[in-house]
Amino acid sequence: MRLNIMKAKSDKEKKLEERADSALKQYAKDYAAAILLNARLIAYRNNSEQIELSHVEKAIENISKTKKNLWSKDLVITIGGALFGAFVQGFITELSNGNPILVAVYVILGFAGIMLVFWGITR
Repeated sequence: MRLNIMKAKSDKEKKLEERADSALKQYAKDYAAAILLNARLIAYRNNSEQIELSHVEKAIENISKTKKNLWSKDLVITIGGALFGAFVQGFITELSNGNPILVAVYVILGFAGIMLVFWGITR
């Protein structure tokens, strides 16, 4: 029985490689610095004399929120680029065919595509 407890304890206490340990410490310092900077900005915007727990929590929420929004930003830019690409190809084709209705449709697609790309970039 004693041997099993000792083995379980040693399995939990895995040692970190020296480079992994230093990288982990550096990431923790960087993340803490980012949280502190955001919390200071939030406290400054609220005209607060000190950084409160609510400022720290809001800073953590802001940092995690920006990481979650990256995929939606990329998706909007990709869809906008696809619409603009359809505009370029379709506009040239339909302009040479002389179909004004489809030319107008492709112009609308191009306009919507450019607007999505710019909106995605500014988010």
